[in-house]
Amino acid sequence: METNRRTSLCWTWIGKGLEILLAQRSETPMMRRGGIHCVYPDLVIESVVPSDFDGDGAMDVLVVTREATVAPPTHDLTAFVLWGDTHNLSCARNESLNILLRGQPLAVDYNGDMVTDLFGQTRNGSRTFWLFGRDRHVKRVVLDHADSAPLRLPSSSAFVDVTGDLTADLVIATESGYETWVHSDAGWTLERTIALPPGAKIVGQSAFFDVDSDGTIEHLVPVCFDSACTNSSLLIARHNGTWTNILLETEDSVHGKWGFIPPRDDVYRESITPRVGDYNLDGFPDLLISLESKDGQVAPHRTFLLSSVPCDSQPACRFPRGFRA
Repeated sequence: METNRRTSLCWTWIGKGLEILLAQRSETPMMRRGGIHCVYPDLVIESVVPSDFDGDGAMDVLVVTREATVAPPTHDLTAFVLWGDTHNLSCARNESLNILLRGQPLAVDYNGDMVTDLFGQTRNGSRTFWLFGRDRHVKRVVLDHADSAPLRLPSSSAFVDVTGDLTADLVIATESGYETWVHSDAGWTLERTIALPPGAKIVGQSAFFDVDSDGTIEHLVPVCFDSACTNSSLLIARHNGTWTNILLETEDSVHGKWGFIPPRDDVYRESITPRVGDYNLDGFPDLLISLESKDGQVAPHRTFLLSSVPCDSQPACRFPRGFRA
């Protein structure tokens, strides 16, 4: 795919195939079809992960699928790798490398060899690493933990440095809370656990980012304290196992009261999911999230930009930054 000269983009169409688009240096359109497309009539593609799974410096593509005969929502998935070099991508599905999953996998580097590995849950509930190598074979390593709770579905785990030691940690979202695993020469060890926020009826997808731009990654979680999400909140997990409720303003005299959308059985509303980015370029990350009207005055669903704002003048401020629609 000539990744040394041009950027490539992998995208899916109709859920049955994927195609590689190549970025041009100066010509328009900037993204053009590269002649590489793969079709799988008996499968529905749930997600794709472009990465290097064999350490040869060229892009491969992990494809996560479900059987076409199985209607969503389902968490029984199959993953396989399409191997690439600097010019081509093989569409061949190697049946021997099929990875049977319960929920979406997480891309990690298990052993620090700069080759992408996977973490997830097998269909029998076992927490497992799938380790890739230059021989294009897969080795399985089970993450043992005596009190292992089932992983959250949809997955909300992350491979990110939350301990501040400049090494990525594994934050595992379970049905009962969150576990932080740290890596050392001895392998992966459980450093701490934190229970789900007390009283929360609905817990959304985690977001890991530096909320107040102080150099420390925070773990932010959207929650609802009632089933209709009329009481929507943003919480930050503290290292001591507690939760801090931060400023969230989504109500005004013009648009009325807005709150998170309770999960529904469709791909777009399966979970409350914040998207992070500094949209106004002020140095503080903002949030993009879908909200619904809680008083029926306007259209029921809209996407809102929650701008990062200072929170230091209100008595209820427990964190230096908050978010305002």
